[in-house]
Amino acid sequence: MIAGPQDELRPVVFHEESAAEFTKTISDAVGDMVERNGSCTVFCDLVGGTPFNQAMLLTESNPKVQVVAGANLPMLLECLTSRDEVACAVDLANRAEEAGRCGVAHLSVTGEMCDESTGEDGI
Repeated sequence: MIAGPQDELRPVVFHEESAAEFTKTISDAVGDMVERNGSCTVFCDLVGGTPFNQAMLLTESNPKVQVVAGANLPMLLECLTSRDEVACAVDLANRAEEAGRCGVAHLSVTGEMCDESTGEDGI
């Protein structure tokens, strides 16, 4: 919605399929992207989750595959809008990591902090 339709972007949704089915799904998608583009960056939500684990297994056999975990919207938008400016998947992964860090902030108008003595967190 924000960046519009994107070429060379393929979501691989992790459903209630078997581990073997998901392994094939992500392997096929990543293999196709590497074949078409020379490298591939995989964005995952959580370190240690099934998509992350399966993507990491793909890096063992193909150094042209990079994995970025902890994906957030600022990270994805930065990468989508700057893909033409990077030389390879490693550069895109590095840009993603920096954008992800810059996109996270803890802000407060009042400056109040959690009162551990009462257990109240202000939410």
